[in-house]
Amino acid sequence: MGGTEIVLLTLAIAFGSGAALILAASLSARTRPVAMELWGFYRSEFLIVAALLLPAVAGRGFFALTLAAFLLRAGLELFRVMKKPGRAALLFLGLAFMVAAIDALRAGADGFLWIFAVFVTVEITDAFALVCGKLFGRRRIFPRLSPKKTAEGLVGGIVLGSIASYLLGVHLLGLPSFEAAMLAGLLLAAGLAGDLLTSALKRARGVKDFPAVLARHGGILDIYDSFLFAGPAAFAFRFATGL
Repeated sequence: MGGTEIVLLTLAIAFGSGAALILAASLSARTRPVAMELWGFYRSEFLIVAALLLPAVAGRGFFALTLAAFLLRAGLELFRVMKKPGRAALLFLGLAFMVAAIDALRAGADGFLWIFAVFVTVEITDAFALVCGKLFGRRRIFPRLSPKKTAEGLVGGIVLGSIASYLLGVHLLGLPSFEAAMLAGLLLAAGLAGDLLTSALKRARGVKDFPAVLARHGGILDIYDSFLFAGPAAFAFRFATGL
């Protein structure tokens, strides 16, 4: 099976399994209200995925322009939330280096496939953490930092994200099993770090979300926080291993 077929199959499985899980939840009177809420997130996910993957597959130039637009919007969000412009500028500089690393990852051999594998890993992790948390969540693990994050949601996201990342590493990127497992662990750790660090920044500034670009999801830094950390981690992994 070629790269194109694996990409399309992965998207079909991810969106199909998400829809099936939400549909199953809608059949129960107890979870039907939550399922109705999740359908709204599900529809938005198409826009989130398309906004990043379509420019990535179109070519490096289109992807670089998209990253530049994301960076400018993220900078605006930082300067609107941060009370001290100097700190916002430092954070923006760090963000610019992260975006540059993501662009460099796309510029390498099989760059789109790497961007796809990284993005799908963190999106599956985040999306299924949300779904599992909404449907089964009981134990809150970061009540002050991220009040809605539950142990059940985190475990569900990590399990499904790990499986997806490993399979993509082996079958899409052609990595040996050990390296694919290493990459999966690195991406999940980096994605979670991005999620928690942006949550910490928002809590420190007393805001729930950054200025919104998409209803229910918040700003660019809310939507793509995990990817902004996982992308540079993947670039560092590829540079260090020579893969």
